[in-house]
Amino acid sequence: SSGTLDSVTGVYAAGPNSGVIDLVQADDGAGLYGRACVNVISPEDVSAAGKAIVLAGRRNGADPLWPITDYLADQSYRTLRYRGFAKDNIQYLSPVTGKDVDGNGLADDIHGLSTLANAGESITNWPADADRLFLHLIDHGGDTEGAGYFRLSEQEVLTAVQLDAWLDAL
Repeated sequence: SSGTLDSVTGVYAAGPNSGVIDLVQADDGAGLYGRACVNVISPEDVSAAGKAIVLAGRRNGADPLWPITDYLADQSYRTLRYRGFAKDNIQYLSPVTGKDVDGNGLADDIHGLSTLANAGESITNWPADADRLFLHLIDHGGDTEGAGYFRLSEQEVLTAVQLDAWLDAL
């Protein structure tokens, strides 16, 4: 991107060229070094990315799949950020809130609990002004008597019929 790295302060600034990956490396002169890859995205690309919803669910507090579900949901959020989605353009709903997913020291990444009410608001109203919507549902699903569903919590499931209605409303 033709970016710069201030050798005194260590502050990196991306250059004017977007759609590239900058490699930032520093070494201590004794053979130890650190390296970071930075995806350089223009403001135009960020605004064109649209909006995204990450919806993680779990069966209950003792769900044996929760650790991997939580990991995959966090990875989805971080991947969306890396691919150009602005933080304000991602709604992440999870059974566990108050986590620092992006590593900035703040627990400001998860917007609320995975409930039918929150999912409905996120899907039908929040992305109304976006040209694009990416929706990622992560966890248990099932099929009861031919009716597909996504498990949000021990008490709530999102049926395929309800999700279809929400998407139609959007």
